[in-house]
Amino acid sequence: MTPDRLLGRAEAAWDTVALLIAPLGPLLAGVLLDVVSARIAIAVFAASGLTLAVWGTLSPSIRAAPSLDELDAVGATA
Repeated sequence: MTPDRLLGRAEAAWDTVALLIAPLGPLLAGVLLDVVSARIAIAVFAASGLTLAVWGTLSPSIRAAPSLDELDAVGATA
């Protein structure tokens, strides 16, 4: 959980990282399409997406995250 006073800095850091790695997707897709067939390239990206979805779904830290109501209750008492 990011403290309120650091939200702007955390968001700026996230935006910077996202902008830096954004060109890697099309670059990887182009290289993959050059090396293998389009069908295999699509399968690789589909498998990657499925893997990330399952990982996020089964992640203990995400599953144990507090609900918004719990966060509001903590914020009201602080």
